[in-house]
Amino acid sequence: MTSRALILWPAVLVACIVVTEAYGQSGPVSEDAWKGLQYGTGWITLGVLKADSGEWAAGEPGFEILGNTDKRKPVRSIEGGPASVVLPTRGDRIRLRGAQVVWLLDFTLSGEKNRLVSPTTRGRREKTDETGISLPAGSVLIVRDVQIERPAGGLKSIWLRVTSDQSTAAKK
Repeated sequence: MTSRALILWPAVLVACIVVTEAYGQSGPVSEDAWKGLQYGTGWITLGVLKADSGEWAAGEPGFEILGNTDKRKPVRSIEGGPASVVLPTRGDRIRLRGAQVVWLLDFTLSGEKNRLVSPTTRGRREKTDETGISLPAGSVLIVRDVQIERPAGGLKSIWLRVTSDQSTAAKK
């Protein structure tokens, strides 16, 4: 991969996130969204941060942390400037503000074998990582893992491994 490609791919990633959020469907999460995944888990991109300032690269984040009103609850922050971005931690419930695509490392080649391996282990996403699943805006999910990519082109992506929040789905 050329150095120019390494610089440009984060910008393409930001554009993909913006388009996904702009054209995502609205509605509650359903088990049908996870149809085709035996283990019901996958990775989503939470957003992209500016590596130098730690601020969101595309404005406000596309999620909200639910039930995080207790100020004693520890939260993760990104250091690197005056901004402090609060990220969900393992076990948190989040609600998506826009649709999100679900990714699994080498999904089309090895199915769910790599479901626990973050796409950040490889410096780029591949067509083979696509699951064909899109979670609609309003989906409530449980965070199972948080991964922060190494900076590339001044940006770093935040990835979450998530599962459906069964308690929310059961109430609907």
